Amino acid sequence: DYRVPQLLHAQGVLSYSDELLAKISAGTIIQAGCEEEVELRAWSVQAVERLVGLLREEHGLPHVRSIQVDWILWEEGEEKHTQKLLAPHHRTWTTFY
Repeated sequence: DYRVPQLLHAQGVLSYSDELLAKISAGTIIQAGCEEEVELRAWSVQAVERLVGLLREEHGLPHVRSIQVDWILWEEGEEKHTQKLLAPHHRTWTTFY
């Protein structure tokens, strides 16, 4: 997914190295499977899982699922993108998202 890390970065949940931020800003293709791309995916998954844990444990929502949180974040990202409120997202050619 490209929209979730984009939104998480905009909200300060994920931080990018200066080098990665420059690549994303320039629209440079980040190769599928490279360290940066894998880390983007992994940290996005980790962030969603932590949000799920918080919703379950601290907000009394024991039945919330990761796919639901991911979808909500994706929709929020789409809305903010449409409103031109987000910086560019990473670009990767892959069948995984």
